[in-house]
Amino acid sequence: NQTFEMLSEDPELYKSQKHFRRNNDLEDIYKQWDKLVSEAELTELSKIVLALVDAMPRTPRELDAALLRERKRHKTSFRKAQLLHAYMALVQRNELEPCQ
Repeated sequence: NQTFEMLSEDPELYKSQKHFRRNNDLEDIYKQWDKLVSEAELTELSKIVLALVDAMPRTPRELDAALLRERKRHKTSFRKAQLLHAYMALVQRNELEPCQ
């Protein structure tokens, strides 16, 4: 389906069309989520997630400071949802233990 391919290639279009999509099964949802973060971005985000885990922020304020520090260090911008995706990918590949 050409429309599905177009939506999965453009994250902004995907997000703007979320109310007009139909998923046939759970795998469709996960495939779309996986395509929202490219492999290159996932590699960079994984480094950021590992740095955040090492920093072990305890409060929301410490987390915000750590996020800002990583944004400046990597000279990039990211959403928390992207970091969560990278975290889940690391856990799934057993490269990181799930946080408590």
